[in-house]
Amino acid sequence: MPGRNVPREKQVAVALAGTAGFLDVVGYLTLAHLFTAHMTGNTSKLGVALGHGELGKALPLALALPLFAAGVAAGTLLVDARRARTPLYLEAALVAAFMAVGVAAGRHGDTVSSPYPYYVLETFATLALGLQTASLTDVEGTTVRTSYVSGVLTNLTQGLVRRTSGACGGKPLALLATILGAYVVGAVGGALTLRAISFWCLAAPLAVLLVAAAGRRREE
Repeated sequence: MPGRNVPREKQVAVALAGTAGFLDVVGYLTLAHLFTAHMTGNTSKLGVALGHGELGKALPLALALPLFAAGVAAGTLLVDARRARTPLYLEAALVAAFMAVGVAAGRHGDTVSSPYPYYVLETFATLALGLQTASLTDVEGTTVRTSYVSGVLTNLTQGLVRRTSGACGGKPLALLATILGAYVVGAVGGALTLRAISFWCLAAPLAVLLVAAAGRRREE
């Protein structure tokens, strides 16, 4: 795409992967093991809850799916309108709101069980990761997913196999491996800092999102 800065896009992709790992773990630990980015896991857990007749457990899982889709839809519309920075700024605002509500509710990094602020926090976190998913989906002609690793792992494995077998493999394997590693590092950071400083830990991914958003060029 004309005017596109590939090295910068790579840096943003890696930064966002680390942010997603961090946010998904914080959401998982505070929202009764709800995934805020991994909708396959939520769908499987939804099936289990419905199959066992546990409607109370099924409701937040069912809500996560349309919330995530709404975030993806909003992000897609903004990117298609050449407003590449806006989804990340909106995600940053949602992360800040998540942190503020968690701190105001007096939570200490433990599982949120009451309807308020549980559903408020679920809405903020799931919309945020949906926005991120749509904000950057392609680097050097390769599909990337910065908010979950299944697609990244698939592309990385296929690229390694084809390169090893001598087939033409044009995927940027180093980038894909770095994205995967960044997600893991972010997840570890989320688990450690949530335990240490509760919801204040979200200041770290919030700062990364603001820097990433400011660094993105408007796509021409």
